[in-house]
Amino acid sequence: ATGQQRKDFDWISRHLPRQGDVQLVDITEDIAVLSVMGPQARAKLAPLCTVDLSDEAFPFGTSQTTKIAGVTVRAIRISYVGELGWELHVAAKDAVVLWNRLQPIRPIGNNAVSAMRIEKGYRAMGHELSPDETPLEAGLGFAIDWSKHFLGKDVLVEQKNRGVRKRLVNFVLDDADVVLWGGEPILYGGEVVGYTASACYSPTLGRSVAMGYIRSPAPLKSKRWAEDKFAIVNLGQTHRASAMLTAPYDPQRNKILC
Repeated sequence: ATGQQRKDFDWISRHLPRQGDVQLVDITEDIAVLSVMGPQARAKLAPLCTVDLSDEAFPFGTSQTTKIAGVTVRAIRISYVGELGWELHVAAKDAVVLWNRLQPIRPIGNNAVSAMRIEKGYRAMGHELSPDETPLEAGLGFAIDWSKHFLGKDVLVEQKNRGVRKRLVNFVLDDADVVLWGGEPILYGGEVVGYTASACYSPTLGRSVAMGYIRSPAPLKSKRWAEDKFAIVNLGQTHRASAMLTAPYDPQRNKILC
């Protein structure tokens, strides 16, 4: 996220090796990123690229260097909208040339991207992710390589064994006419257990979806939840919500891994 630039620079600076000649240089402003994402992403990009974009040649989560309109691009197969897609990392000086070559692909607004990422349960810095949450609490345990040493590993191992008392959960409202915006209280059995971190009206599901952290004095075990006891408060009214740890939209990732 944009706001992480200085935070990351500060954190890395404070953890550089004291011995040896090590320098940290911020090249953030030297690189631009254009994202081409959607069901037709491969069909639109393939004729422009010098590499094979098929699923076999370019699997999800990998990157390759290619050329588009003579511009060198680092293409990364990843998506933030729950559909097939690539991020195109390019030198900032070449971004306009690349942008013009990608036309007539139309841009979409930030709110559209936000709605799709919430439908898919994708976390965002400053919303679901902050220094106050651990990867396990954020549901990102799959991204941890437990075989390696890293700062904070002992605490995470202890939390993993003990169980988390705070957990990010996805919600889908039953009432299709209620619009959530984020920051709404989450109820369980009529008691406040947390607040939504991000929320929006989902065009795909035809109702509001949200992500929020719930807290408990005892370790949370999802299999013990009575899912019909969750509700979200909106404008003073309580609305039943279905709770899940998987994504409300395409939990099997069929749209991405195609």
